[in-house]
Amino acid sequence: MQRAIIEKNDAMIVNWSQNWLSARDKRIIWIDCEMTGLRRKDKIIEIACVIVGEQIDIVVHQPENVLADMKVWHKNTFAANGLLDSIRSNRISRISIKEAEKQVLFFCANAKLDLFYFYIFSQFSQFFCQILNHLTKYTRKGKCPLAGNSVSVDRMFINREMQNLAAHLHYRTIDVASFNEIVKRWYPEKYASMPAKSGKHRALDGILESIQELTWYCRNVFAETEIPVQFLL
Repeated sequence: MQRAIIEKNDAMIVNWSQNWLSARDKRIIWIDCEMTGLRRKDKIIEIACVIVGEQIDIVVHQPENVLADMKVWHKNTFAANGLLDSIRSNRISRISIKEAEKQVLFFCANAKLDLFYFYIFSQFSQFFCQILNHLTKYTRKGKCPLAGNSVSVDRMFINREMQNLAAHLHYRTIDVASFNEIVKRWYPEKYASMPAKSGKHRALDGILESIQELTWYCRNVFAETEIPVQFLL
């Protein structure tokens, strides 16, 4: 009887994984941008993209007049974390916003499926992990959602400065900030134990931190709690 149950579970895992693997459009495009500010005239100065295990981080060149026009918080923050030095370095940053867009689009079309999904879905069997380790997938135009933290702001700047990249993204968004606000209101006792953020304000660090934050919610809040009755219809 136990063997029959195990065989049935294995068959379900194989069937589920095959269905999932045939659905090439279920991947998530994580993007984070650093900008000179949040005003309409401000510009993207760094963009990072993570699709599961692979990642790309691009420092975008901006002229001195754009950098000088930043507000004090942005000047101090980006001076402290090294981003301003990277922008001003001829060796690192002579990449225009359009060249950065091309590189991100190329990355979205060619990134390999790797270990981030195993990290998030670690409850599945080793069989599934092995498939993930050897599988290469691609994202298709308009099929995969944009994910990040308060990512509507990033999308606003992408729509303005990187129209081709904007067109590649699905209109739906996975915003980790929404989970943050839900947990803050529904489960304040768990929210109090949430790990602190690093506050580095670099694009790639922001994405990896957002993935870790979402994973924390899934493992520590939603997997083991019920929705408070006052929030039910």
